[in-house]
Amino acid sequence: MKDKTFKRLLALITAIGILTTVSLTVYTVYLYKHASITSFIANESR
Repeated sequence: MKDKTFKRLLALITAIGILTTVSLTVYTVYLYKHASITSFIANESR
């Protein structure tokens, strides 16, 4: 494999990994705020 191709592939895989991690983090925060039982327990003290 050429060095240039390897660097592009590595950059692509890294970018996909970062985007996946950010997406899952955002989705987790969304679920925390909108899931009925989790929201009820989290907002119980308010």
